[in-house]
Amino acid sequence: MADSAREVADTPYECDALVVGSGAGGMSAAVTAGHCGLDVLIVEKEPRFGGTTARSGGWLWIPETSLARAWGIVEQPDAARTYLRHEAANSFDEARVDAFLKAGPEAIDFFTTQTALRFDMPLVFPDYHAEAPGGSQGGRSMVTRPFDGRELGPHVRNLGAPLPELTVFGMMLGSGKEIIHFMRATKSLTSAIYVAKRLSRHLIDVMLYGRGMTLTNGNALAGRLAKSAFDLKIPLWLSSPVRELIVENGAVRGAMVERDGRLVRVHARRGVILACGGFPHDVIRRKALFPHAPTGAEHYSPAPAGNTGDGLRMAETVGGRVEDTLPNAAAWVPVSVTKRKDGTTGLMPHFIDRAKPGVIAVMRDGARFANEGNSYHDFVQEMMKAAKPGEEIAAFLICDHRTLRKYGLGCVPPFPMPIGRHVSTGYLMRGDTLAALAARAGIDVKGLEAAVTQFNSSAAGGGHDPVFGKGSRAYNRFQGDALHGPNPCIAPIGHGPFYAIKMGAVCRRQRHGEHHGRQLSRRRHYARPGAHLRLHRRAASRSRCISVTLRRPQRGRLEGRRLPAGPFILRGSPSDASAPQGSRLQQKRLLPAATRAAPSRDRAATSRPVPACIPSETVRAVPARASAARDRRDSSIAAPRGSALPRQHRRSRGILLRPRRAARYRDRRAVFRQAAPGDRAPGAPVRSRGRVLR
Repeated sequence: MADSAREVADTPYECDALVVGSGAGGMSAAVTAGHCGLDVLIVEKEPRFGGTTARSGGWLWIPETSLARAWGIVEQPDAARTYLRHEAANSFDEARVDAFLKAGPEAIDFFTTQTALRFDMPLVFPDYHAEAPGGSQGGRSMVTRPFDGRELGPHVRNLGAPLPELTVFGMMLGSGKEIIHFMRATKSLTSAIYVAKRLSRHLIDVMLYGRGMTLTNGNALAGRLAKSAFDLKIPLWLSSPVRELIVENGAVRGAMVERDGRLVRVHARRGVILACGGFPHDVIRRKALFPHAPTGAEHYSPAPAGNTGDGLRMAETVGGRVEDTLPNAAAWVPVSVTKRKDGTTGLMPHFIDRAKPGVIAVMRDGARFANEGNSYHDFVQEMMKAAKPGEEIAAFLICDHRTLRKYGLGCVPPFPMPIGRHVSTGYLMRGDTLAALAARAGIDVKGLEAAVTQFNSSAAGGGHDPVFGKGSRAYNRFQGDALHGPNPCIAPIGHGPFYAIKMGAVCRRQRHGEHHGRQLSRRRHYARPGAHLRLHRRAASRSRCISVTLRRPQRGRLEGRRLPAGPFILRGSPSDASAPQGSRLQQKRLLPAATRAAPSRDRAATSRPVPACIPSETVRAVPARASAARDRRDSSIAAPRGSALPRQHRRSRGILLRPRRAARYRDRRAVFRQAAPGDRAPGAPVRSRGRVLR
């Protein structure tokens, strides 16, 4: 059948670069190549694009970016390098880390100014180990800004869906303030109004489009990258797996792609980029690399089922070798297994509930084993160490009724949502006493009672955890309850009934890479798990494009929060002389140093100078038609308080409004219209409804 399929595909497909995979790594590589003037093709095995990225948190960890400087955060020289050296220990690779630290900020500037990508940076979001040498209390982690899915047009129906367990009525929640509003909906009128509006918008979107249109987290990251690719007219083939790489004269020249039931020979003049993800559903490789899964079946993964390690196998067939020497072959996260309403199995990652006050984690012997507020990766490593040889690697989250109804736990929502279904399915185990709960969950009774008694005595004695130090670290406190004192992570467990949820260990993504003993394609390619660099040289145009994929080398540690599960690629800007003539990069460099081209949807937009005191990302031309409000939401972060006040800071009724708030206020007062470039002199005011708008 394969031979007959080859006979059907008489005409090969020609392109400069073939990108295999449509997650963050593949899409960002394709967008970068497209901006460099290359002809790009993206192929995706699954019927939907986005890969694991669409299910991820959409967070990046990149130090010393313009977003941090806009908040007035200036790091000490080599602080980030010191931190990575401490975290990586013996796996520290100086050249790759230096490349990452140099190219990372440049990549953020490129993507936020030349594509649809936008990020928000919380002012205070600590590193996982902020107390370590070079650690920071904020200014390094950023999350993708929510995105209106309607901007993808008909392509939005092909975007991968988020994990149902991380949604509310199918609605994606943004990280940070939005989650806080939903948790306080019954305690705050402001939060209640916010939640009501959000739910109303979601319901209307579902009725009109069949799904929510406010994309957040990883779904927003995948959507924004896809929008950038579609704007560049980059084709995306769905349900088109790569069957084999084409090797000619010792170099990779393309691939055989199955599309619509036949094989298509894709010839890539500049090379093939394998961005197919890891091996979460490759049972054979899991068996070889995961000590806790001796048969390969003792493991779950929330990644898409099609993520079976195809890219690794293809690389191995042309001389690549997967490195298997890292202490951890994946980024671990604790999950609980639940039954969905349709009868399928769901996985709930436990990211933040572990840090809440009144929650502890115990093994089957009833004893605590770790600081519950630590990062998911650190927590699972401690869980693996605490498990007895031959015993299932599992732990239990324990809380009382008051804590459960206040914060929720796993898939169980807080008050006023019902919990009966989770109790009846066995996902949430309940007991009127700790002894009854222990018997129900299979936990040692005396061990559990002793652990709770010791924890309660410390909690009542000043909110300390002398055994594991829960709440003693900046990351613990950030994930706890800021309104609870004196320790945002500590509260007694004393109001029955009591509850437990069983957790196991899974991987969010794998750390893998290929050592290439010979040149693949026409580019020098070296990839390695941990922090690894991919350097692509294009001799024909004498240009160079540096892309760095950082999967942090482990000494059993992990940095960054909810990073995209696929690799995120950082772009190093090629030199002016190397950019192809007429390319977008070349056009950008022809502008004056203090000028940026304003983004545009359907028509060309004017440019305007950027004052030196304002980050260029905060300045945009007045958008066209009724999409003004949406475009203003897409503008990059506002200048922080304390900096020189730009023109965009307006006063309304005596209240100083920062740019985004000012934009929302203006939206309620007037409808903006962008005049065509020839309608008025530069700098002249625009009139709308009798008001002069500057």
